[in-house]
Amino acid sequence: MISIVNKNDINKISVQKVTPTIFPDGTSQVWKLDLDVYKNGSVKIVWSFEQEAELIWVNQLIALLDSAEIAIDELYMPYLPYARQDKSVSNTTTFAKAVFLRSLLLDKVGKLTTLDAHSEHAAVKSYSAQPYINKAILEFKPDVLVFPDEGAYERYQNQIEQNDFEVLVLDKVRDQATGAIKSLTLDAQKTSSVLSDNQKEKHYRMLIIDDICDGGATFNHAALFLHEKYHCEIALYVTHGIFSKGYENMINAGIAEFFTTQSLIKNISGYALIEMENENDI
Repeated sequence: MISIVNKNDINKISVQKVTPTIFPDGTSQVWKLDLDVYKNGSVKIVWSFEQEAELIWVNQLIALLDSAEIAIDELYMPYLPYARQDKSVSNTTTFAKAVFLRSLLLDKVGKLTTLDAHSEHAAVKSYSAQPYINKAILEFKPDVLVFPDEGAYERYQNQIEQNDFEVLVLDKVRDQATGAIKSLTLDAQKTSSVLSDNQKEKHYRMLIIDDICDGGATFNHAALFLHEKYHCEIALYVTHGIFSKGYENMINAGIAEFFTTQSLIKNISGYALIEMENENDI
């Protein structure tokens, strides 16, 4: 879904949904929009990604607004497509993120933003997931924050006030040929010392925190590991919930609650996205 957001009037925010015309030959056209309301002003484009075809629609919209001399302050994609396909361009790696970003008409956009980017890129500013993680913490009330790998720990350690929580960081051993997780261990250097030994006598509420859940294998393994080692109740927070294999396997592995955002609009029960206003939010 693509929308134009006009915030020039501080007392009123207008949103115009962009619906392209699809012609009989399968091509499309973005046109016949109400552009007069944006004259002598600026807008923000919000692109809630659903399909690849939207790329040409967004580029047409950018070109149309530019031709009407309407400034585009920001192109905001809460879910950045191809975010995990961020390897170098080769015939054996997933590299579509670089191609995607080169395909956008970014020279006509003030800034390109996303929410909780999987990896850094010079062209993309990433808004922090901290407000949504804080909501999950308030709702679930954990006493242990679990990071399923070092990458998640490095991403979030400075975004979360950890003084009130124990911290547990997992270390994944993967099969390099298939990418499958072979085993999990505790990262002893990053894990709170009180959690370093098997503990069944105390009950913990553990919140796993990460950026993306696709099929859920990482979190299945993590939950099974945690239940084997600790007496615990487990919840999962991810900013971007794809959930391509549903929830059943994760529930069977022992995850009791799920928290996510509406960065993918199918997650209607997720946290509604808040408006980010300035560079301090990034």
